[in-house]
Amino acid sequence: MKCPKCNYENKDDAHICVKCYFDLNSGKTPVNAPASNAADRKTASPLPITPPAPVAASTASTVQDNPETPQTFAPSATPNSGFDAVPSYVAPVAMRDYAGFGIRLCAYLIDGIVLLAVAYLISKITGGSAVPANTGGPLTPEQNAKAITTALNGGNNGVAITNLVQALYFIGMHTAFGATLGKMAMGIKVMKEDGSPIGVGTAIVRYLAEGILAAVTCCLMFISVATSDTKRGWHDRAAGTIVVRNR
Repeated sequence: MKCPKCNYENKDDAHICVKCYFDLNSGKTPVNAPASNAADRKTASPLPITPPAPVAASTASTVQDNPETPQTFAPSATPNSGFDAVPSYVAPVAMRDYAGFGIRLCAYLIDGIVLLAVAYLISKITGGSAVPANTGGPLTPEQNAKAITTALNGGNNGVAITNLVQALYFIGMHTAFGATLGKMAMGIKVMKEDGSPIGVGTAIVRYLAEGILAAVTCCLMFISVATSDTKRGWHDRAAGTIVVRNR
């Protein structure tokens, strides 16, 4: 069927010209049909424009207040949307550099030197021989026996004060800084298994467990520091702590 308006040859069963959209049955051009040429564009009626959906006030203010903030979109997790709920992102656990037996032994030796100097000063002040129960390093069975005997016999002021200073030193330094002077010098630190700082309660448990287990096992408990994957001693396991390098 030939269009009387543009002379385009349409199919025989066509109702509207595919070129100019002329209605072949009624002889009129539809109002919403696009203009087929420049002359028709001037007289053609404009197509209806659907206004955009209004933006919520809270969303509009957020975009205006933060024009440079990138907008992120996620598929809605409705029952018929075909999407599962978007899982929350979990950061991977950072790999820790655990402090081994050698570096921890060096830290103990440094602490032992510091405590020996303190014990010497205390012995001069009290006028006695102050032999600390633990100078920060492994003790021989003879030293442990001497300390226990001194305590059972009433001891002397020098030993009592030195033991108190030693306890305050380890507990206080670990609570406040996570490290003693020896550990600071070697660049290692004590913390909880989750990486958070230890508190005074954990520091006390760790100190007591270290002293008791060292006396009972003759310091054999420290072997686990060299053999375990996490370089933890028995006292670390009892207190739930780890020792890591921090530099």
